[in-house]
Amino acid sequence: MNTNALVRMDGREPMSMLRAPEFRLATGILALLMLAATLAACGARGISDANTASGEEKATLTLAVDPDPPVANQEARLTIQVRDASGKGVPGTNVEVVAEHAGMNMGKLTGVATDVGGGTYTTTITPTMAGTWKVRVTVDVNGKTQQATFELQVK
Repeated sequence: MNTNALVRMDGREPMSMLRAPEFRLATGILALLMLAATLAACGARGISDANTASGEEKATLTLAVDPDPPVANQEARLTIQVRDASGKGVPGTNVEVVAEHAGMNMGKLTGVATDVGGGTYTTTITPTMAGTWKVRVTVDVNGKTQQATFELQVK
């Protein structure tokens, strides 16, 4: 008989650590946390964000960036689409853009987007550092101010 072997009090074979239910549960929870952190780090780059005003008129704001992903210290073109509740483009409105680095105080990049027709507006920014940037778009639709915030992952 091996005197160095583990022996359970009930006489059954000892369970390996890898098969223990507590170990499997902890491993599963760790895997879920890692998945959540990975998804959060991916950000909302290239994904539409919608924001609704507190009146009858609702508008949807979308943002596209070129290049995607943007690169630090290089100009990036932002294309904003403004759609009314029926999905039609909203031309001739004021579209303001404010971009800020999410993790560090790098100052604000501000601008007013140019109407290029059909509810589409463009402007450019030059992010000065890699990381997550928050881009807040503010529009006036039929006298109601609306905002949407987007995240850009700058390389």
